[in-house]
Amino acid sequence: MKSVENTFTVNKIGENTSELEVDINIEIATVPKILMGWMINPKMRKDINQTLKDLKYFAETGKQTDAKIKADAKFFKKHSKKIA
Repeated sequence: MKSVENTFTVNKIGENTSELEVDINIEIATVPKILMGWMINPKMRKDINQTLKDLKYFAETGKQTDAKIKADAKFFKKHSKKIA
């Protein structure tokens, strides 16, 4: 990846209602984009959609989704070995 820029804007709609506007700009280096763009784009789209679902669920319930708990456990298991 060459660069990633995220802009999150929360707009108040009502007393207990908000709308989240997300603008994501991703620039992938030319060679990886040519060779692997067909794999990268769908994976990134899936990950971004899951992140937004997780955020919505957390905002509404104050709890993590099962998918987020599973992903965190996998991440920390993998990275705790590097720290130790």
